[in-house]
Amino acid sequence: MGVARLCDLLGCGTYEFHSGKVRASHGHLQPALYLDATNSYSIKLTPRLLFLCDGLGALVTALVTGGILAHFAETIGLPPWLLRAMSVIAASMASFSFWHYYFRPTRQSRLRGIATANVTYGLMALVFIYYFRATTTAWGVAYFVLEAGVLFLLAAIEWRAASR
Repeated sequence: MGVARLCDLLGCGTYEFHSGKVRASHGHLQPALYLDATNSYSIKLTPRLLFLCDGLGALVTALVTGGILAHFAETIGLPPWLLRAMSVIAASMASFSFWHYYFRPTRQSRLRGIATANVTYGLMALVFIYYFRATTTAWGVAYFVLEAGVLFLLAAIEWRAASR
């Protein structure tokens, strides 16, 4: 039952038991969840799952950047208008990712697009930190450097998945 619930949460679709292995699939999509011989779960990062992860991450970024950090702009050291603008960009990236998660999950070429957008957003954040270096605090630098690192890692994973 735990596998069925995990498949429902990940949007994998149905699950099947074959020769000691559990395979979750969604119609024509590649399997996303496996139970291997050691009875441990491994997740194959399909384009659909990557779009979901990217969309959730972009949504969290939009909410944190525009909803929380903009109200504590003096703690971060960046202007509130800039934080709100970055929030709008992150929300649009979340919309793009969720759209492809629900309606076009196998578009690997779109993964390259969102990977490029993630790298661009991360570089943009680093440029803004440098541009506003006179007012940016250690908290602002820490948050945006960490965010850029996560975005660069996610972009590398998405680019590799799009190349398969």
